Parts: sequence; structure tokens; C-alpha cells
Amino acid sequence: MITVVIPTHNRAALLRGCLHGVLAQEAVAFEVIVVDDGSTDDTQRLVADFRDPRLRVIRHDQPRGVAVSRNTGIAAATGSWIAFTDDDDLWAPSKLREQLSAAESTGAAFVYCGAVVFSDNSELVTPDRPVPSPDLMRSTIVRWNSLPGGASAQMVRRDLLLAVGGFDTRFHHLADWDLWIRLTDAGPVAAVYQALVAYRRHDANMVVEYPANHLAEFERLVAKHGEAARRHGLALDGVGFNYWIASRQRRAGRRWRSARIHFTAAVKYRDLGHLGSAIRSPLGAWALGLRSVTTSRPEPPPAWLQALRTSNQLRQ
Repeated sequence: MITVVIPTHNRAALLRGCLHGVLAQEAVAFEVIVVDDGSTDDTQRLVADFRDPRLRVIRHDQPRGVAVSRNTGIAAATGSWIAFTDDDDLWAPSKLREQLSAAESTGAAFVYCGAVVFSDNSELVTPDRPVPSPDLMRSTIVRWNSLPGGASAQMVRRDLLLAVGGFDTRFHHLADWDLWIRLTDAGPVAAVYQALVAYRRHDANMVVEYPANHLAEFERLVAKHGEAARRHGLALDGVGFNYWIASRQRRAGRRWRSARIHFTAAVKYRDLGHLGSAIRSPLGAWALGLRSVTTSRPEPPPAWLQALRTSNQLRQ
């Protein structure tokens, strides 16, 4: 049995599409726990309208944050595996089956898969960052978050999650990256190289709305995992992380905010690339040297995503 945990807050319209993708999973036993983190919109009614016995809701009366919400779902799970997805992302119908098969064939306790990035105003998608091999992931995860698909592409044994303490509630935006670092040290890992997740990009993404919070959390991540990174002869990639934050601001049309982030990073890390981007960003130039932002060309969506996007279920 797999438990799917979906934290949500006031995004009923997006949650509808996510649930259609999750509930369409094929050839695997699963339950779905929606953790309603103090929503004041139609989330409760939306979930009830699905009338699916595999689906249940746990509600926080007041918002407590995504890390707490995911831990709430973990604590209530009855499955031996936990899969996470954000409320605005979509899954291929074979997602859980492919990951469970990979876990069973390799003995892994932590499985991730590939993803594409899409937006509602474009028919095309772009591949997310490449799926790293387990060996490459182990050597890069303490430097930068090398896993595609945000928090929507991973499946973990529940006993391993409990052993490492679940999500660290001192983090909000980077709680997933922190957990991936700890899981990688705690158990065997497997990869599914197919793109089985569609990661939605829009201006309401937290990285666009709260860049200062992301940057502050990165400093806490360095304080927590800096010594582990040094043991691997690495350091968490502050230069690349700042490029990622600045690029998302630029794509959202916030070029002066992007320039400020570049300039601050140029001073902090003595990085000439950031300095050049700080000058060019208000003029609309693309930043150089991005480590964690895909520059892949747009391409047609995979068949499963096209089917979801054109279905009447997502248009209700």
C-alpha cells in the first residue's frame, strides 16, 4: 500500500487537476490524504465531491505550513510507502507503479523520477533538470538540489521517513531539499528516468512570491549541512542557488528584483557572473551560468499529460 500526501492551502482550482492525476494511478494499491492547511476556499467541498473511498482529508484549523502538513500526512498514513505531490502538479497514471517496481527490483527505500515543466498558457513543455543516477545524486545533493519535479517526484518507505524524523519544520521552502539530503545518507536510492511528473510553473509559485525567505532558508541549510558537504569535499552552491532565485524573478517580469538578487550575490560570493547579470537583468538579458534551471527547448508534452490537460475533468 502507498499513501499519497498532498498538502494544500486555498488552491481548490489547482487541487482538482492534481487529484484527477493521482486517483488515476494504475495497478497499485493506494490511499490519498489531502492535508487542508487552514483553507478558506472550496477545498473541503471539492474533495467531498470526488466521492472516492481512497481519498480522505485532514484539516488544520489554522495554517501551519507545508512541512508540518506533510508530517501530518505521514503520521496518518497506513501505507508502507509515502509519495508526495504538491497540489498544483500532475502525475502520469503509471507513476506509482513504475516507482514501486524500481524499489522492488533494487531494494531501494527512496525512489525519484523525471519531470517536465509546464505552464497553463503554453501547449509545450520543457524537460526539468536531468534525472541523476543514484551515485550522481548522492554526490550532488549536498551541493544543490539535483532532483527534478520539486517535492512531487519522490516516494519513500514510511519507516525510513520516521527514522530520519520526517520534514524539519524549521524550514518551509527548502524542507524537501533538507529531507532529500538526510534520506540519501540513510538508505538505498533508485531512479526512474521517465518523466512521470508535470511540474507546474506559474507566478504564484512560492519561489516567485517569497525570494527573500528562500535565500534566508538557504543560509539555514548551509548551517545544518555545511559540515556534511565538507566531508564530501563540497560546499552548498550559493552562487547557483542565487542564480535560480534571480532567474525565476526575471521570468515573472520582476527584473529589478532579479537585479538586486544578482548584485547582492555578486558582493557576497565575489562572483563576476552575478555582477554582469545584475547589470543586464533590468534590460531583459538572460542570466549566465545557471546550474539548476533548465535551458532545454520546448517540446510537445508526453501523451499522458496531453490527455490530462485536454480532459473535461481539468476544465470543470
